[in-house]
Amino acid sequence: MTPTLIAAVTMALAALADTVTTVGALRRGAREANPVLRWLMDKLGPGWVPVKLAPVAWAGWAAWQYPHDVRLALVLAALSAVYAGVAVHNHRLHRED
Repeated sequence: MTPTLIAAVTMALAALADTVTTVGALRRGAREANPVLRWLMDKLGPGWVPVKLAPVAWAGWAAWQYPHDVRLALVLAALSAVYAGVAVHNHRLHRED
């Protein structure tokens, strides 16, 4: 497995953790802090989840098409860090309840 594919899988896992912790926080009464995502939630109801995970589909496609592109691997790693950071933040909010 190439570093780019590993980064795409890592991004998928981090995005999933972000989504799961977001849903959990919303069920406990939290409010989405991202205004764009909040607008999508208002407009799409549960349909916001596939929209939120759409970048994961792009990452998988890009990693499959360009498995040896180091720049892509770095971008995906950075996105993974963002998703993971949000998931950790959401989890910490849960622990404060």
